[in-house]
Formats: sequence, C-alpha cells, structure tokens
Amino acid sequence: MNQRYCSLQDDLYTESQTSLTFEFLKVNKEDALTIYDFKIIVSFENSHFYTDFSLFDMDIENLKKFKCKSRLSEIYFLEPDLTFTIIKRNRHDLTVFVTLDSGLRLSNIVSESGCTIKLNVTKKTFDQFLNELIKIEQHV
Repeated sequence: MNQRYCSLQDDLYTESQTSLTFEFLKVNKEDALTIYDFKIIVSFENSHFYTDFSLFDMDIENLKKFKCKSRLSEIYFLEPDLTFTIIKRNRHDLTVFVTLDSGLRLSNIVSESGCTIKLNVTKKTFDQFLNELIKIEQHV
C-alpha cells in the first residue's frame, strides 16, 4: 500500500475519470480481531462519492485466496457496503463493477441498489490493486 492510498483506475482514466481509492485511516485491534478503517473515494466523470469502510482481518485472508478463474467472480466483505463483480473479458482484461450499497445506509437493509461504477482494467492491474490492499497488514 502506497503509504495511505490504494487506487484502481479505469484503463481510459484520462477520458472517463473513473477510479476507486481506498484511503487508510487507522487500524483497531480488539481481542483477536483486527479492523482496518478506510475512507473510500469513488470517482467518475467530475463526480466524487465518499464513504467509510472497514476491512476485517478475515477479509484480508479472503483477498489472499482470491483467484479470478471463472468468467464471473465476486468479492464480498464482512461489511456489506461494498462488493466487486469481476467479469473476465479475455485472458488479460477484466471489467470490474464496484457497488456501494446505499440500501444499508439508508434503511438498514442490504439492497444492492447503490451506486455502481464500471472499471475496465487489466488482470495484472487488478491483482496489483488487491495485493496493495493485502499489504495493509503491515501497518499493525
């Protein structure tokens, strides 16, 4: 993780201005549980959306095991505000849909009806992004 920020940008970022950024805020250790707090910044065109998000040590372990082997994969976290849907377009290219679930924040019901951005990235770029998130463990 580059100090405090970890970003995933669309391949055509200069035109689309579409990106996902995790800004590391702090780490909390409670008994055997480690929680990493972030501010998430979703950018598209000239708009920005900010929300708070927590990654748990179990989420980090799941990211370590993640392999994009099938045509359609998903990444879920213990905190349901954020999901990734990954579509393998070919051997090297992915489309990643990042969904922020506003249903949970607005009515305390998980609804999958929140804001979604689409990022076209290479598999290598996505793997680097996940590896940067995993490196957050080094902040403990």
